[in-house]
Amino acid sequence: IIASRPPARPAGGGGPAAARAGAVDPVCGMSVAVTPDALSLEHAGRTWYFCGTGCREAAAADPQRYLAPSG
Repeated sequence: IIASRPPARPAGGGGPAAARAGAVDPVCGMSVAVTPDALSLEHAGRTWYFCGTGCREAAAADPQRYLAPSG
């Protein structure tokens, strides 16, 4: 597990919704904070966010495995 800082609140307010911006790691299902320094990967026009390097590497090695089924 990688320790992380809590997400910073945007200047000028932002409210509770902005403080809870997050995503779900497509590999392990963990909730992750979407921050400028978050681990991410661009694929098929989407940005995926990850809890750690192992999940990011797994998705990069086989992205089709983690794409949501369509329709």
